[in-house]
Amino acid sequence: MKIRLDRIGVLEDIISANTVLTFPTDDLTVGDLVEAMSEKHKKTGKGELLSRGELKERCVILVNGRNIRSLRGLQTSLRDGDTVFFAVPATGG
Repeated sequence: MKIRLDRIGVLEDIISANTVLTFPTDDLTVGDLVEAMSEKHKKTGKGELLSRGELKERCVILVNGRNIRSLRGLQTSLRDGDTVFFAVPATGG
């Protein structure tokens, strides 16, 4: 299964524009994708997106242009060829 990633905000440092990731399974959720990203990029990955296992309020994840909050959240299923867009604004002063 191939998933195309795009991003804006703090994840620009760890995800190149129009990255395509390949997974050996057809049973993948957004949560699985976030886990895989955090394994590869421990310093940024999951900590920028999740707090106590939930998507942080300031983070937006779109699957094919649809906000996962209006779908099944982190349990949203992914299919071959999907595009996942991460918007994680920088915070602080």
